[in-house]
Amino acid sequence: MELLRTVAGIIDPDAITILDNLQSDLKYFESEGYFNTEERDALRHYLGMQALGERYGGSAAWVMGMVHEGFDLFMPGESGTQADVDIKNNNIALEDLDKGINVSVEDLQTKEDFRELLNKLVIPPPSTFMPSIFEDYSNTPDVNQDPYDQAPSPENMVDVYESSFLPNLPKDE
Repeated sequence: MELLRTVAGIIDPDAITILDNLQSDLKYFESEGYFNTEERDALRHYLGMQALGERYGGSAAWVMGMVHEGFDLFMPGESGTQADVDIKNNNIALEDLDKGINVSVEDLQTKEDFRELLNKLVIPPPSTFMPSIFEDYSNTPDVNQDPYDQAPSPENMVDVYESSFLPNLPKDE
């Protein structure tokens, strides 16, 4: 999450506020028993991509998401499972945006609302998080380390790219 905040902040400092507010909102609903930590991660990826895509366009949101997952390659011991799930949920969000479906956390106020969205997302397995040397959460007290920001291993990057939904970006055949 911290790296995505940094990448988004390069584009527009307001993007950091968008992501921080989303994280705070989702943690509140999680604490109220609406969903568990793994489900929060799926929602965070979906709703984060939706918010960034709505504000900056699908291509910019896609780039921010891929850079975020790509830089996480430097995490030791990463198998790629978490990043694959994260990217799938990012893709679902961007595909929905292309269809004119825009969902924000403000649209989701009941457990049933969240459950309906979660039914179409991929829920990540429990994390085996290993802290990244590039991310320092001590300076962001409102945003705790999220154990589900994990990275694809280098051998999985081609598969991740080829399976990605690329809004407004053609794939080379």
